[in-house]
Amino acid sequence: MFAIVKYTAAAVFVAALTFAGKAEDASISIVVQEMPGLIEPGAQLPYNRLLNTLVEGAPMETRQTILPGYRGVQDWLDHDYDCIFGGVSSPGHKLPPKDTTITQVDWDTLKISTPFNILRVHVVSMLETPKARSLEIIENRAVAVDEVLFLDLLIHTTATRIANPVKVPTTFRALDLLQSRRVTYALAYDNDIALYRAAQPKVQIEYDPDLVVLELEESMMCWPGKGIERFISHTNETLNGLEKSGTLRQLTHPSAP
Repeated sequence: MFAIVKYTAAAVFVAALTFAGKAEDASISIVVQEMPGLIEPGAQLPYNRLLNTLVEGAPMETRQTILPGYRGVQDWLDHDYDCIFGGVSSPGHKLPPKDTTITQVDWDTLKISTPFNILRVHVVSMLETPKARSLEIIENRAVAVDEVLFLDLLIHTTATRIANPVKVPTTFRALDLLQSRRVTYALAYDNDIALYRAAQPKVQIEYDPDLVVLELEESMMCWPGKGIERFISHTNETLNGLEKSGTLRQLTHPSAP
């Protein structure tokens, strides 16, 4: 009788460990920084569809939360979430040189997917305004910039110092100010410029594609543990398939041909 009880206890112990291992891998939390026009709660925008595709068929359950502004980024840095969709890095998965929100030691532990997009910030002007071909031209001008991008510039680059920023809630609002001639220049990510042009086909704005204020890669970034490596492997396989089919470009450049 004792031997049977001993065996049963051992079996229960092993089963408990197995269950605990499965529970650890059972759910991964993903946070997303809301990007108007690209990904919003309850919407079916391009990045909503991309995220849904990446988590479909994942080797474990995933939970996604979309939060406004920098709240999602901060919550992820505080380890409140396992992963962040659209985490940014300098080209080559490098920690941006001015970024003090995360240490190099912590950065080196991250599990990062293949980039799904490369973002570039440009100086936008009206057609009748001299096109900005260097950053010096905007130093003493009124420059419209959305609040999230303004923080991105503060955190990720030393390339520009805006003496007279006009901070607004969204990129569309920044480009609206430019169109109304209330500012001379605006700063915007290239994908936001494309979305604005798609929404307003007659818009008379331009930028020099060779003048890049900031360049960042977007990836799925995760803290280690919880079977994260298997999830990142699944993400990379899905991204590879999307790229080969041309779907990835359609989702990351929604107004492109």
